[in-house]
Amino acid sequence: MYIPEIVLVLLLLFLKMFEDYKRLVLDFYKQKKADDGLSMNLEHPTRAKLRDECLEVLRTRYLLKDRRTIEATFGKIDDLTAYAMHIKRDGAEILRSFDYFIKDLHRNTDIKNVELLAWLIDFEPRPYQFERQYIVETPEQQADEVHETGTPLSTGNDVIEVPPPKQPKSKQKYFTVAGAAILFVLILYAGYFSISFTRADPPLTGKEKCMVWEDDHYQPVPCELQMENRQAVALDTQQVLHFKKIMKPDTVTGYSVGKLWYFKTGGKLEVFTAPGMHPIHTDRRLRPLTDYMRINYLKQN
Repeated sequence: MYIPEIVLVLLLLFLKMFEDYKRLVLDFYKQKKADDGLSMNLEHPTRAKLRDECLEVLRTRYLLKDRRTIEATFGKIDDLTAYAMHIKRDGAEILRSFDYFIKDLHRNTDIKNVELLAWLIDFEPRPYQFERQYIVETPEQQADEVHETGTPLSTGNDVIEVPPPKQPKSKQKYFTVAGAAILFVLILYAGYFSISFTRADPPLTGKEKCMVWEDDHYQPVPCELQMENRQAVALDTQQVLHFKKIMKPDTVTGYSVGKLWYFKTGGKLEVFTAPGMHPIHTDRRLRPLTDYMRINYLKQN
């Protein structure tokens, strides 16, 4: 067998094994969705919500084993605080292809999007490993088996990975490949992620002392930057992190009464996640959302 043929065979083998992994991730996602086990951000995803979910998962359960997955999407991690600001600023745009994927799971997508989904839904085992066997079973096979355990054990910030139950020999997949050839494929795989790192935008420099309003959030900028039709104001870190405009206010429920703030204009409400002055009409202060305003102006029962 010629070398190019070996590479082709290994590449096909890699893709086949990854397809098994992808199917397990998607099945886990669908099951969580059916069981109402997804977060609000993933239940009805938008690019802004997906960005917020990435920030939340990064804050609450960042693990070293997930670093490669996170960096493949957002770029190299140097400082977590600056990194969070980078995701807050550019995350919605960076997640454009992931947004398309999660709304159409039959769509062909980059490997990094499957890995990102596995991270967000806390799928185990992750990330994908070429040498691991991923067994995809039919529903009939799953019904016949009793799994003693299937979830990771969590102790603080450490996750102890529980190995999957051993399968009967008839279900095992055996592959015979040369060690050097496997190493070659792994290098290709690592190279893919190395290329991905260089594509992401760099994080904030920390020298931004002003901010401007962009659609649904404040974005830090250098004060000397001239912004057409947008007024730069002094940087407020709390506003950058927590002040957002809700782009679909008709989804607001009674649970949010008193927890959101509104601005009435032209018989309609603009709804925000934090108090303060309106980002465009800067002389007008936002008011706490009441049930009366929600029912009469947001058309929500």
